[in-house]
Amino acid sequence: MSIRAKEILSNGEDWRGLAAEVHLAEGIVTTAEKKWQEAEEAFKKALEIHRQYPFPYFEAKCRFEWGQMYVSRNGPADRERGMQLLDEALAIYQKIQSKKMVEKLLAQKQVLTA
Repeated sequence: MSIRAKEILSNGEDWRGLAAEVHLAEGIVTTAEKKWQEAEEAFKKALEIHRQYPFPYFEAKCRFEWGQMYVSRNGPADRERGMQLLDEALAIYQKIQSKKMVEKLLAQKQVLTA
């Protein structure tokens, strides 16, 4: 997490789910940098925070990005874990009727299983 983001979040205010978005961004960036352990930790923190608040869209977004990380890493069992997270994200998006994300995820899964 950037130093500035840590400073803002540590000022004692209740940032609610916003802290999860900071961790999610960190997970996405560290995935791009192939810093797998840092990415996993950031996604885990983001998901823990998202599950505290009734915003399923953001929880699904976290599961989607985390699944993408596993698919990108492509280590032993990563593809399976990535697909599991993508399936969990898809189920949430379907439940909340996020048509655009359902279509995006179905297309993504089709590419991955081809």
